[in-house]
Amino acid sequence: MKYQIIFNPMARNKKSKKFLDQVCGRLDKEGLEYVVHSTESRGHAEKIAGELSKEHKEIIVVGGDGTIHEVINGISNHSDVNLALIPAGTGNDFCGGFNGTVDSVMDAVIAGKTQPTDFMEFNDRICVNVGGTGLDVSVLEGVAKGKMKSSIKYTWCLIKCVFTYKAQKVRVVADGYEFDEKALIVAVCNGTRLGGGLPICPTASVDDKKIEVVIVKDMSTMKLLGAVSYLLRNRLLEVPLVEHITCNEVEFIPEKACTIQMDGELYHNVTSLKAKVRQALNLYR
Repeated sequence: MKYQIIFNPMARNKKSKKFLDQVCGRLDKEGLEYVVHSTESRGHAEKIAGELSKEHKEIIVVGGDGTIHEVINGISNHSDVNLALIPAGTGNDFCGGFNGTVDSVMDAVIAGKTQPTDFMEFNDRICVNVGGTGLDVSVLEGVAKGKMKSSIKYTWCLIKCVFTYKAQKVRVVADGYEFDEKALIVAVCNGTRLGGGLPICPTASVDDKKIEVVIVKDMSTMKLLGAVSYLLRNRLLEVPLVEHITCNEVEFIPEKACTIQMDGELYHNVTSLKAKVRQALNLYR
């Protein structure tokens, strides 16, 4: 058996090589064979994963949330692949949600221990962590400007957007629940956090076969600042103008085409979105 490693050398501001060295060191120590496939551009990880998953069962990903997003979307036969996700990016929100580290993931790889893990189908794409639209998308667009990518920059952009972002009307329908008014954020969650550790939905679980939806209703700037302080203290769901539901499927339709994010990756001109939960990942964790 040979492990296929998909490595993003650009992750963590080009500092991801040390994580690859740790992975290779563990495999070498155990006498296990592996091949490293380095990504060369945006979207390359998805293509590599598509090809590798046709013939290989064991895939290790060394990169951040964006690399993970590409790999998950590249694999067509998820139930036939054992997947190890090494958090080597800046935010590492998906792995951070279940306390995944290089050591814990590689311990599971060496032990051959996988656990069934959920993902979400968003229209024709897959999202493993958090997706949605609203203020968080505006923050991501701000973070994308310039070279610095860090959780500190995300928090700074978040505070800045509190004063500039305008709520948009959106219709949300899920398992008998219906919302049809202005919202600042609609977040569809499998994982618990975004933006390098901000706990958008602390109650979410990656293995409960459920989707959790967090809707931040329109509110004044002062109330939104208060909500942000609750977010930073892991208490966003306690805010009165925040709706939280658990469901199997959810659909949201914005009043006008908008940009959404999935695992921190931006998708433009979306007119509607349907999300379903699936439990088909065999994840080393």
